Amino acid sequence: SVHIIFRHGQRTPDTSYVTTTGG
Repeated sequence: SVHIIFRHGQRTPDTSYVTTTGG
């Protein structure tokens, strides 16, 4: 699932990041 995550100080929906972190 695509979640709003914090990266580089801003909220970015990043499918790859979510997959990497296990969502």
